[in-house]
Amino acid sequence: MTYRNLLHLIFFIALGFWGWDRAMSHDGLIHFIDRHPDAWQADRALFFVGSFHELFNRDQKALEIYQRVLENYPESPAAEGAQYGAASCLERLRRWREAIVEYQKYLEKYPQGRFSNSVNNNLQILRSR
Repeated sequence: MTYRNLLHLIFFIALGFWGWDRAMSHDGLIHFIDRHPDAWQADRALFFVGSFHELFNRDQKALEIYQRVLENYPESPAAEGAQYGAASCLERLRRWREAIVEYQKYLEKYPQGRFSNSVNNNLQILRSR
């Protein structure tokens, strides 16, 4: 099963059990993960919820969820995206000093990561403010 198919499956399961509003907007999926942190692909599901909130410009909520991924699943494959997402959210929230710190953490942990070019560009812009 591919990552994308997995996310779709999790999304539709959550949708079926809780409905859209309860599953995504009212943190139904997050509550499930809190009760079952070792559930299969819980790290990726949590990252997916953070991405959902980021997609709909709910940067504060997305930031909180990305931070949970980083705290609870620091070695997860989803952690790289969560680190970048957290820094991006901070930047959009105009919390530039914190964004710089998070971007630097990204480069320390993932110097050749898939977002490293973007992170370097963002850091250059933020530092010139």
